[in-house]
Amino acid sequence: MPAQIRRALGMGEGDELVWEIEDETLRVRVRRNPFKRLAGKYSDSD
Repeated sequence: MPAQIRRALGMGEGDELVWEIEDETLRVRVRRNPFKRLAGKYSDSD
């Protein structure tokens, strides 16, 4: 994806685009880094 578009959308490393089509309408949104949200949420019980 061109840098100009990433900057305009405020996208960072690990962010991804989610494409949704409903009733002949296309919606594209940015999902912020899904792995970053999970960091520290789960831990190993070793």
